[in-house]
Order: sequence, then structure tokens, then C-alpha cells
Amino acid sequence: MRPTAGPSPTGLLAGIGSRRPVISDIGDVIGYEFAIPQLVIDRLNQSNDARVKAAHIAVPLTSAGLVSRSARIGFARLPAQWLDPAALPVTDSKGVWICIDTLTGHGAASVDRGQVAQCIAQFQAAGAKVGWSVDPDSSPASDFAVPRDFVVLQQGNLPLAALLTAREAWPAPLQALPILATDLRSEEDLELALQRGMTYVCGTFQKSDAAPVQRVPPDVFRLTTLMNRLMSDADLQVIVNDIKGDVGLSYRLLTLMKSARFSGRHAALNVEQAVLTLGRDELHRILSVMLLRHVGARKVSGALEEIALWRSRFLELLAIERREPVPGHFFALGLVSMLGPLLKQDPAALIENIAMADPAKQALLTGDGPWGTYLRIATDLEAQRLDPDSILAHEFGGADRIHALSDGAWVWAQEQSKRN
Repeated sequence: MRPTAGPSPTGLLAGIGSRRPVISDIGDVIGYEFAIPQLVIDRLNQSNDARVKAAHIAVPLTSAGLVSRSARIGFARLPAQWLDPAALPVTDSKGVWICIDTLTGHGAASVDRGQVAQCIAQFQAAGAKVGWSVDPDSSPASDFAVPRDFVVLQQGNLPLAALLTAREAWPAPLQALPILATDLRSEEDLELALQRGMTYVCGTFQKSDAAPVQRVPPDVFRLTTLMNRLMSDADLQVIVNDIKGDVGLSYRLLTLMKSARFSGRHAALNVEQAVLTLGRDELHRILSVMLLRHVGARKVSGALEEIALWRSRFLELLAIERREPVPGHFFALGLVSMLGPLLKQDPAALIENIAMADPAKQALLTGDGPWGTYLRIATDLEAQRLDPDSILAHEFGGADRIHALSDGAWVWAQEQSKRN
């Protein structure tokens, strides 16, 4: 592969390596998907500069390569119409899973199948696995006359059930390959895809309007009540009594205090010592993580938990970056924003159980207010639609800084998931 030119002078390269978790068929986060935002693809489709496009292709490839050298898989999504064997970026593709996107808006019909086939051969020779979709319209871009390593199922604007049914008509060799279902639009679609035999799924963890609302479980109510006392500066003895009244919670707290995580602190032999050693902020964070243990026995529970931890820590890091007076409030904002999908709860019902600052309530209920921008940054990253040139990105220090904070939050979330 030949070297390419440096970053585009338009600045579009900034922040296009955003990651989105990919969930395995057992419900765990198995890796991350990296894609060029559609708005960037639409802009650059108007250009004939293959070197600029190759420079943008290098970002998800490099990001996926870094992940693939860890314990997880990096999935890089590349627009088929940009692939040119004479201008592929120099990257280490060994272990990377590459999704050739054939449904990328204007310009998708202009794919040169011969050129794409050469690129696929180069990627596979470098140790990458390559897959692409079975186009329901049977367009020329749906096949490149070379073997796939896996199949990509892109939801797009079609109902997921229809796509899953269409899979039954695939040739047997295709049905035998691993399948990555991506761009799924809700948590219900993610769970449906796993139930219907998809190997990997990726998409948006939002609760659909048709999803049933369930009652808050008693264990969750007890934890949120205790968190409310911490947020309202209740007397520590009251908090100690609440914890001691829950045998299971007392045991888990004391066990945690004996772990390597707190090995540098004085040993806590009872609940009183544990509460005093931790302090309000650390105890609130621990209870928040414990709260995620009560999401129920669902296929995507483990993944939802890690994503909730990421969002909570990410919003807290953004708040620290902007010198908010109480960054911990933003950790709580991120947590409660994910409890809807986790517990299948309406946000209004959750706010009744969890004490929240007024700006947090406004952000959760309407998406507006001074804290609504924090949630928009998080959801834009999750949907891979953060515009690096937007005013919103610049308000938070630019796309590069946002992605750096997001990566730090993912590392933290993964560590927390392993501990728990």
C-alpha cells in the first residue's frame, strides 16, 4: 500500500475515529466499530481527490488496528466508492475486521468493483478479515467476485424483521459465515438481532417509543434512595443505618473494601469505617456501579452496563474539562440517561426516584438546557455523527479532545466491568 498525503486542509479529518461498541452473540462488548461520519462522506463524495479520501480511510483503519492489538476486535467501516488500490493508506491491518460499506449515500452506485476487489485482496493478504452486505436490491456494489470473511447486515431505513427474514434466502455458504448487523436503530432491534442468530450487533441504544415501561425493581429503589440521601447531604449515620439494613449491600461494600482497588487505604472492618474511608463522592460512584448489577437477565445486559459506565464517566470528564463546579452531577446525569434502556423505564419515572439537579432533569426530559449539550455530544458520538466543524464540538474543545476524553472513558468503563 502506498503512503498518502497528510490531513485534509478542510479539517474534516479531526475526530472521525469515533468508536461504537460491537456486541457478541453472548451479549458482551467484543470490540468497537470505527466509521467515517456520513456527513463527511457526503462532503468528500463531491471531491475527486483520491489522496484526501485515502487519508480519511486511514483513521478508522488505524483506530481499529490499535484495538485489535488489545483483547478486543477493531471493526473499520470503509466506503466502497473511495477504495482505490493505488492510494490505499499504509496501516497495519493484521487482525482488523474491515466492513466495505456499499450503502453510503450519493456516489454508492459509482463503485468500481474491480478496484474494490483488488483492495479486498490487499487487505486480506495483510491479515485483515473483510466483509460486506448482501444488497437487497442486488445492485452491482453487492458483490466483488472475491470471497467474504463475514457478512454485513446494514439496517438502513428498512425494518429489521424484513432484513432478518430476507437472510433465509441467502445461499448456504453466506448463511454459514459470521454476520455483523450494524446501524441498528434501538435496543429492541439489537436484542432481536441477537435472538435471531446474528454473530455481532452494533447500533444505537435508545428505547423505542413502543417499548413497554416496567416498574422499578425493589433493589433498584433501595439503591436510588440511598444515592438520594448522599446527594442531599443527609447525615452519614443515617446513610450507615440504611446500608446496615441491607445485608447484601453491606456484604458487597465490605468485600469491595478488601479488594486490590482499595489496598492502599486503611482496612475497613465495618460499614461505619467503610463509609468514612470512602466519603460521599466515592460511595455515590460505587453505588452507581452497583445499580447497574440490577438490569436483569437480558441478552445485552453486560454490554448495556459497560456503555452506561462509559457515558457516565465521559460526561464527568467533559464536566471536568469545562470546570463545572460539581462534575459528579454529570456522572449521575450519564447514568440516569442510560437507566431508561437498562430498566425499560420512562425518564420521568426515573427522575421521581432519583434526586437530580434541575438542569439534569431538563436535559433528560427535553434534551434542552445547559446540560442538554453534554447528552447531545454523547449521543452524537454513539451514532457516529459528530460534526468536527460544528459549534457544539468547538464548545467542548474540538473533536480531537472530545475523542480523547471518550477513549479514556471507554478504558475506565472496561476496567470497571472487569472488576465487577
